[in-house]
Amino acid sequence: RDFHIDAYELYHEAQKPVVDRIKRMGAEVDSLIQQRLNVVFWGTIGTGKDQLATWLLRVAASRGHSVRWLSARDYYDECQAAFGEGSSQTEVYRKWATPTVLCLSDPVFEDGWNAKNAEYLNRLARRRYDAGRATWVTCNVQNLDHARDLFGMDVWDRLIEQSVLL
Repeated sequence: RDFHIDAYELYHEAQKPVVDRIKRMGAEVDSLIQQRLNVVFWGTIGTGKDQLATWLLRVAASRGHSVRWLSARDYYDECQAAFGEGSSQTEVYRKWATPTVLCLSDPVFEDGWNAKNAEYLNRLARRRYDAGRATWVTCNVQNLDHARDLFGMDVWDRLIEQSVLL
């Protein structure tokens, strides 16, 4: 849907510096992508992370960058299905390593984290990193320590390497 960052409804004073930063990032999105900077949008449920990430993706797309939005649940399902359909997970990873920017929404679920999902996410993040592509993530966490605990050090370190944390 049409959304402009100026229409974003601030309901807490802590959101203003984040929105201001995202506006600046929108103006510099080409440089952000050229530098292969990942962006991690973190916060509690309902704070507008996906909405802000979508706006930034739309800015990148309007400047000619290849962008994709991906629900983590759909991605994990696709990886799981690749085992049983005679296809290769390599094909799945290759497909999602292609866009210049990939935004992965909610890679950790309310019901927790499992080793398989950690492996899928880590492989994707590594492939994108090796290909020089930015990976943006939205995650429902209370703080950065909570994120590290949920994701585990290996995955979290990969996600925050060369990242802007918002």
